[in-house]
Amino acid sequence: NKVGSHGNDQRKLGIGVELLYNEIDFNNVKQSLISMLTGAKAHNVPIFISLDGFHWWDNIPGNLWNNPNNVEWTCGNPSCALTESWRNWGTEFAVKPHPNLASRAFIDTNKARQSELISIIANWYNDLATSQKWLFGGIALGIEIDVGGNFYYPKGGVATSKQLGFAAVNTLGLSGVNTTNINEVVRRYLNELDKSAFDGGIPRNKIFNHVGGVDLFPRQNNLVVQTAESAISTYGNPGWTFY
Repeated sequence: NKVGSHGNDQRKLGIGVELLYNEIDFNNVKQSLISMLTGAKAHNVPIFISLDGFHWWDNIPGNLWNNPNNVEWTCGNPSCALTESWRNWGTEFAVKPHPNLASRAFIDTNKARQSELISIIANWYNDLATSQKWLFGGIALGIEIDVGGNFYYPKGGVATSKQLGFAAVNTLGLSGVNTTNINEVVRRYLNELDKSAFDGGIPRNKIFNHVGGVDLFPRQNNLVVQTAESAISTYGNPGWTFY
């Protein structure tokens, strides 16, 4: 009632959609994306699209979560690789192990799937008349990207009761699990995906980073967490979830 059926020159009604391309059948994801973009153009409703392959990766090709090099560790070697993780969103439930954000296999698989979706988005955007370009609000290449922020390990633990980040830091050849290095892990991961989207035809002002784990309150057990600067990269605009 406040904005009207589609909005006005100051405020427009839009839709934000989360596509879990490593969790749901990929062909269904592509078809859903095409349908949403077609509907956005037909009804003049802008759309913002989050392409997430980080939090949910049960159906990632090759079952990458079954390899210790592709998941996070709680110590400095693969003997501490996670075999499962737990998330607490009001109640605890098991999820696949926290991914290693520096794993080449994990990054390349995400880029390959994202590139198919980005091609669909870029072609749709390029076909829009100049007067309709505003229908594309932008994309985020992952939701609340962090190291340990949304994962609770082990069951019954609180706010990641064991430090994560050892696998990613080790993979990148960085020295020590500290805030600077955790920020660098997240920044490099996002920047590579952002660049892939940019090279695929998405304008930079339409690419947004969405990081999590930016704590407003002290984390229990003195665990290392990332800070807001982890969202700042060359090819994407920064965005955060604050807890």
